[in-house]
Amino acid sequence: FALARHEVTVGEFKRFVADTGYLSTAEQPGAEAGCMGWQTSTARFARQASASWRKTGFEQDDQHPVVCVSWHDAQAFVRWLSQRSGHTYRLPSEAEWEYAARAGTATGQAWPNEGGAASQACNYGNFADQTVGPADYRWSDKHACSDGYFFTAPVGHYLPNAFGLHDMLGNVWEWVQDCYDKAAYANAAVPTDGSAYEVPDCPARGVRGGSWFSGPARSRFAYRGGYGPDSRFDLYGFRVARSLP
Repeated sequence: FALARHEVTVGEFKRFVADTGYLSTAEQPGAEAGCMGWQTSTARFARQASASWRKTGFEQDDQHPVVCVSWHDAQAFVRWLSQRSGHTYRLPSEAEWEYAARAGTATGQAWPNEGGAASQACNYGNFADQTVGPADYRWSDKHACSDGYFFTAPVGHYLPNAFGLHDMLGNVWEWVQDCYDKAAYANAAVPTDGSAYEVPDCPARGVRGGSWFSGPARSRFAYRGGYGPDSRFDLYGFRVARSLP
């Protein structure tokens, strides 16, 4: 399989929407419209009915990773990309994601010397750190460095891993294909090509990699999360994989 060097950007998602007229989960009408966003004043996440990938509540340009997208939004994007390119694009499985993220390293984090110089974190990814946010807000669980980005950073801004991949840890959580609910695998078909199990009616899909919100405990290759496929936060994004012959 091949994996994108960067997370899907605002500009790339914008081209997809312009080509298809797609309406993201956050933009669909109804009582649950909007996106969960970080509220500095209350130090918690809350749903913002008017928020979407177009308007996140913080400044982004076309080179920033797209956020406020659901797992279903990511599926729509890879279907479009497959049709447009003639290749088979998809989300990576958890196993593929972790293999690519680790890139042969035996450490738990993106930087080479685990437990040695935590200040290296800001060279390799966008995490919760010493950077001051809106209203002089500072993270309580943070890395001992500062990169100048409180929210998302442009893709490719930090050092790549040994496979040439950027932001495998930090910036935004990345949706993966796998179902997060163990019980849902009872009737799943076993894949023959090493890709993710196809699980119908899965209640939660996996996210990996941590984000700009993540302190040291969550900024690890092995850390996992799982959320409903309609969930959207201003720290959720994705990157694409491509099946190879």
